[in-house]
Amino acid sequence: MGKKKDFTINPQSLIDFLEALEDPRIDRRKKHALINILLIAIFAPICGAKTWTDIQDFGRSKEE
Repeated sequence: MGKKKDFTINPQSLIDFLEALEDPRIDRRKKHALINILLIAIFAPICGAKTWTDIQDFGRSKEE
């Protein structure tokens, strides 16, 4: 069998990548930073969120 690849992600690389994305939203309609939305959308399912409501609840629980 082949070698098992070590799959690790440098958290700072992920943040740098996401921060480089252009935010297409209208400025006056932005309630939350795009980076926060994206990180919540990535991490909530990893932590067990199964629905958009779960993701919203996860985000609110981490607000502080």
